[in-house]
Amino acid sequence: MRDDVDYRMISAEHRIISDESYLLPEPVYAQCVWIVRDIDRLRDVAKSEYDAPDVLIARKRIAAYNKAIRVVPREYREGILRNISDRVKPDMTASVSTWHRWKIKFLYALARNLALY
Repeated sequence: MRDDVDYRMISAEHRIISDESYLLPEPVYAQCVWIVRDIDRLRDVAKSEYDAPDVLIARKRIAAYNKAIRVVPREYREGILRNISDRVKPDMTASVSTWHRWKIKFLYALARNLALY
């Protein structure tokens, strides 16, 4: 077990992953999930011509999102994004652990790209 992670702050869903190097504290995990769910609104905000703080934050989050999604193989991307944003179970072309592993790796990469963790 890692010393820098408070395991009481980690959701049961997130604890399933066997590789502890991808564990995120619950607040960081939740923030990444909400960024994924909010990506369409962020894209609308980022289209603005102004460099207002909201626009700059939206562009930063979109860049981090685009970089993080490249971690996931193409065949899993749509299913993982739909699972996070719409809470739809992915089709079972792969095992549950495979889907979960790529979802956690994506959220971990997003957290790292945003310097949240």
